[in-house]
Amino acid sequence: MVRVFISYARVDYPLISPVIDILEQGGHDAWYDHKLIVGQNWENQLCEAIISCDVFFYAITPESTISKWCQWELSKAVQLGKPILPVLMQAKTEVPESLKSYMYADLSKGITPEAVARLLGGLANLISPQRFFTSEKAHQTSAESTTNTFVKVYVIVLKGKPTK
Repeated sequence: MVRVFISYARVDYPLISPVIDILEQGGHDAWYDHKLIVGQNWENQLCEAIISCDVFFYAITPESTISKWCQWELSKAVQLGKPILPVLMQAKTEVPESLKSYMYADLSKGITPEAVARLLGGLANLISPQRFFTSEKAHQTSAESTTNTFVKVYVIVLKGKPTK
């Protein structure tokens, strides 16, 4: 199980919700602001969640790129040396300068099989890159695993909530 911190602008929740479902159906722990505990300092909770995550997922939208808190979260993740998984959620969004050196997953055209495969492949590679590059056999095993996860998740998405 990979612990994924999801940084997004709250107004973008309808875009992020299907991605959270995909990650969770794939067996990952997706942490996002809906998991904040009432009555506790939310800034401390955000910081603790970023510290404990395996991967920092940044949803690139016009709103997130101008959000003070999304930028704060990204800054914390970079300071802590967390692997960054940028995901373009809306086409024609200017990628923040701090993310321009990263290859991003493109979900701006929706949740397509190709986009989900690239997202899950990137996530797997961030967690254990040696699985993908140590040998041809390891590469095939990882690709099969990613494909199997993708197929299971994509079937759940298709049978689950309708997506736009």
